[in-house]
This record gives sequence, structure tokens and C-alpha cells, in this order.
Amino acid sequence: MEEGESGIPRLWRMRNKAQSLALHEALRNGHEEVALCLWELDREMAGVVTSAGESPLCLAAESRCEAVLLRILRFLRLNAERVNLLREAFGGPDGQNP
Repeated sequence: MEEGESGIPRLWRMRNKAQSLALHEALRNGHEEVALCLWELDREMAGVVTSAGESPLCLAAESRCEAVLLRILRFLRLNAERVNLLREAFGGPDGQNP
């Protein structure tokens, strides 16, 4: 788990048994406002996938959380040179993509 500047673990970066972050769970359950708050805490979560291969972008598209989807796409466009981030962010289960 990643730590903040004060050495305190970032709770929004903790994973459950399925390797999902709070962001994944908020998106999976259609809680767009919660997902937006989590997104603002740490945009690097765009490249974090679950054990099932689900990225936040994939879950935002699947749950029709349009505001989150657009913010993730904007972030990825601004970070297009980061190939590993893009590879993970555009991932989906079973090799599919959003």
C-alpha cells in the first residue's frame, strides 16, 4: 500500500480480496459522486486494475458514469506518453477494452 507524505497509508489505495480499490467499487455500483471524489484524490488510479483485469475506465464505461469516464479520458490524453499507464488504463476483463 502506498503511503502519503506523512507516512500514513492512503486508505483509497487499499485493495480488497479482488484487488479492487474504493474507486473500482464506487464505479461498479454506480456511485458516480463518490467515484469523482476518489478520482480527485489520486488520478494515478487510472492505471490500477482488479484481479479480473478491470480498469477504472472500463468500469466507468460499463456503469455509465459519464463524468468519471470523461475525466479519466482527459487525464490519459494529457499523459499519452506514459505507455504502461495507458496499457493498464485501457484494459478490461478477458482482454476486452472499454
